[in-house]
Parts: sequence; C-alpha cells; structure tokens
Amino acid sequence: METFSEENNMVEHSSPIAPAIVGSYKFCNNFSALLGLGGEFSKEENFALLRLGLEYGYPFNENWELVSNITNDIKFSAYWCCSKILT
Repeated sequence: METFSEENNMVEHSSPIAPAIVGSYKFCNNFSALLGLGGEFSKEENFALLRLGLEYGYPFNENWELVSNITNDIKFSAYWCCSKILT
C-alpha cells in the first residue's frame, strides 16, 4: 500500500490492478516494441496509463516461443495532482 504525504510524495493505493490493451511492432527477428493504453484501478482512485515496453522472443519449437519483456507504465494525473497540493 502506498500513502501520500508531503514527506514521501506518494499516492495511497491498496491492491491496484493495471490492465492495458497492448500492441507490438516486431522491428527485428526477435525484438518487438510495445505500446498500449489502459488504466490503474484501486478503491482509492483510478488513473489512465500509457504502457511502453520492449520484448524479446526466443522460438524454441515450431509452435512455441519463450518471451521476456520490460515495460513501464506512465500514469496520467497520478503525481501531477499531488504537486498542486505541495505548492
């Protein structure tokens, strides 16, 4: 759980979920760029988010691929609203 205060600049969230619809563009044999839109939902507050990422896929069988990815969620209005409180 995160809590907001002037000392730690956090927003309170308990057990948030963050689903997103994500598309991928394969720019190399095994690498793909990810881009998606979604939301972070919790009982305290909801935020829209933009998901960015990079994915690597290793094919090891005709019908199977091992996939690893790194993603980052950029939340709209999550911390911008809190900066108004501090000023």
